Amino acid sequence: MASGLVRKTLLSALLLSVLFILASCGDQSTFEVKGEVARQQLDLFWIIFALAAFVFVLVEGALIYGAFRYRRRPGQAIPKQTHGHTKLEIAWTIAPTLVLVGVAIPTLFAIFNTSASSGYDVNLTVVNKVNDPSSEVALEQALLVDADAQVGDELTVPRMQITARAHQWWWEFRYADIDVETANELHIPVNTRVDVDLVSDDVIHSFWIPNLAGKLDVVPTVTNKTWFMASEPGVYEGRCAEFCGLAHTDMRFVVIAHEWDDYDGWVTAYNATHQQPTGDALAGQAVFLNKGCVLCHNKDAPTSLEVREQQRKQFLEGNAVVPGPNLKQFATRTTMAAGVAPLTKSNLEAWLSDPDEFKPGNRMAELAAVYNDPTQTMTDDEVVQLAAYLLSLRPAVEAIPTPTPMPPVGSTPTPTPDPSITPTVEPSPTPVSLPPGDAARGAQVFQTSSPLTCTTCHSLDGSVGLGPSQRGIAATAGTRIPGMSAREYITQSILDTNAYILEGFPADLMPANFLETMGPQAIADVIEYLLTLQ
Repeated sequence: MASGLVRKTLLSALLLSVLFILASCGDQSTFEVKGEVARQQLDLFWIIFALAAFVFVLVEGALIYGAFRYRRRPGQAIPKQTHGHTKLEIAWTIAPTLVLVGVAIPTLFAIFNTSASSGYDVNLTVVNKVNDPSSEVALEQALLVDADAQVGDELTVPRMQITARAHQWWWEFRYADIDVETANELHIPVNTRVDVDLVSDDVIHSFWIPNLAGKLDVVPTVTNKTWFMASEPGVYEGRCAEFCGLAHTDMRFVVIAHEWDDYDGWVTAYNATHQQPTGDALAGQAVFLNKGCVLCHNKDAPTSLEVREQQRKQFLEGNAVVPGPNLKQFATRTTMAAGVAPLTKSNLEAWLSDPDEFKPGNRMAELAAVYNDPTQTMTDDEVVQLAAYLLSLRPAVEAIPTPTPMPPVGSTPTPTPDPSITPTVEPSPTPVSLPPGDAARGAQVFQTSSPLTCTTCHSLDGSVGLGPSQRGIAATAGTRIPGMSAREYITQSILDTNAYILEGFPADLMPANFLETMGPQAIADVIEYLLTLQ
């Protein structure tokens, strides 16, 4: 019976060992380091592991030796009892102290070097490309930082600033010095220190990229800081490492490290205008605008923090609005649904058809009217069209830009604008001449035909959405600015969307190019319609 128990115990231990080994398989290994922070943390791990192994072998060796050397033998008398041994007690007090000092010194150095506030600068040695260890920088890359760089020189790597904002359950990345905001995919240049401000929009999360850096909590109302760098190009998986709700396990992201000139090309392409949709994509654009997608998603530019806060406020008040991932250049991404699956046509259509089945717990399935209001449900054709439209969100200009030299050592890379890309033209705040308007046509434009369907932000019944209600605007607009009529006030508000900001609503909430996108006639019709709302 005893032998059977031993066999079962050994078998159970073997199975558990196999499960632990299988659980450790995958690309997110802290032993496959690809950056300076991860390297220092791994070096510290091996120091602590070596000391722990030394103590283990010493203690267990002494125990095993004592158990066999001094085991009781037949006929042996009771040994002499010893009470206290001063030298031995001093030895086993000093020895652990020395071990702890041996752990503390490299730990303090690692904490100092990897702390975002330490001012630690990474120095890389310039080498030939034929002998390019991952912890060093090749000569051709070094020349982009310093035109006089030579093999053997030590260069301080450039730095850039990112804000990582955690939401339930996706990641938002904002670049400090360039007009870029991405979702769930962070693009960086290699051999560049990336300083990260960590901000939470709701609950506690944890930012972790195993190949590049250790984890750090993301706490509401507190901005934690960390940094990392990638020593070679590649795609590195990251995830939230702190339980944050139902979809926590599916809150993933990727870091894509480029060579410096490729990174500049990515920035230029990201800031390009989208290509013009045609066919199903054109029909899908109407679905996107008319089904309320614009309540939570921006697709043309970074979303202002004021709009993000307004969306969050509306969500907390129980409205069907929540901060959603920015969809600019969505079709150029490699993953979707916060890294849950590769971005493919079939996966995207499955996601749009039933997001809760694809990623249980997501906010879109919980809040979007198309999944909760039978009158708003998308047909199969509309799902296909919307997927086609999202997959058309890619740069209209895909020419390979000329590599841009890196700025001086220690500064942040700044892309050179592509002259082939036409910049957005901001409308003039000066009133323009508008044709006669028609209220009936204006009602149709207001409710269905606007580039950003007006009713997605403005109600007509007095309820507050992302924007103020338009109920009774014809009566109130003429009282807001002394000497200005209701018509003048409404006209100026549309032509210059930041001219008059009502208290409680953020600036930059409305698109600033209505005159360009709608045209003078549609604007005149909307104004005429609004003047009927007594």
